[in-house]
Amino acid sequence: MFDTALTTADLVFLAKGAGMTLLVTAIAVVVGTILGIIFGVIRYQVGAIWAAPLTFILDICRSIPLLIQLVLLNAFFGIVLGLRWPGLTVACLVLSLYTAAYCSEIVRGAIEAVPANTRRAGRSLGLNWWQDMRYIVAPLATRVALPSWIGLALGVMKDRRWSMSCRSPS
Repeated sequence: MFDTALTTADLVFLAKGAGMTLLVTAIAVVVGTILGIIFGVIRYQVGAIWAAPLTFILDICRSIPLLIQLVLLNAFFGIVLGLRWPGLTVACLVLSLYTAAYCSEIVRGAIEAVPANTRRAGRSLGLNWWQDMRYIVAPLATRVALPSWIGLALGVMKDRRWSMSCRSPS
């Protein structure tokens, strides 16, 4: 007979799943944010022509659906390279790259949102590029980027449900 009662074993199973979701989300958001900041600054600083290869790779990561990325990367590591990576490792890697791709656009857009006159004023005060980025651009860009970054982090948590459907080959 089918029983709809919620047992202790069911609650433990749900708690483990919630813990795994939070773990994968935390790893993906931290690694993806660090890479996204680096990639965003590179894309802003070097210009469109020199950043074209990086832009091409990031556009691929953004345009291919997440489930397809998980399946392809899992198959690539398992079948092509012969590596038996756990599903958790593949999920963290794919979600980190996915987060980095979107975060780089958030960072690049936030840096471009800082008015050029504000940056020129910092330069006229004798600040070098690093001081300009640290004391002028970063605080202003953070205010612009934070809402989008929070939405990205929540989206990664919601999209994480696909990662457990992608298991390593046995």
